[in-house]
Amino acid sequence: MIKKNYWTTLTLFLFLVFLKNGNAGFLESESDYYQKDPVVGHIHKAYAMREYEWPESVNKKITLKTNNMGFRKDTDTTRDKAKDVVRILVAGDSQTDGVVNNNESFPNLLEAMLNSKVKGVKFEVINGGCGYYGFDHYRLFLEKYKFLKPDVYIVVVYIGNDFLYAARVLKAG
Repeated sequence: MIKKNYWTTLTLFLFLVFLKNGNAGFLESESDYYQKDPVVGHIHKAYAMREYEWPESVNKKITLKTNNMGFRKDTDTTRDKAKDVVRILVAGDSQTDGVVNNNESFPNLLEAMLNSKVKGVKFEVINGGCGYYGFDHYRLFLEKYKFLKPDVYIVVVYIGNDFLYAARVLKAG
């Protein structure tokens, strides 16, 4: 019983610290991967790369890398889409961003599945997931990248922290 109360108290304490301080300082501590952005607040850096040892992975490591626009994609994203392409822009937090190789993220898997199953149409699914995003980022993200002219915009909400982040923003406001 003592251990349970200890962990409950510690968890509550950390939650309250998070609500009070949020993600303060992550841009400085993770400047290899994120940068400030005047529209959204922060985005991935272009051509950023991180590698992690990951014994469960086939190659025993995972590589997080971004393309020319900071999206989690192995190929560059062109400003103009081809006429025969359905462009899908996906936004979300770290769950969408994914601590996986790009080809293993669900937006990239969705692109591969759509292109293998739907004939006569080419799909381009752009993984715009970015750690530390919450509800207040998703409209701004679309505003920033509307020049890409997506046909579909998908926002992925992770209940585990998006609602906590929203509560923190509302409390601060």
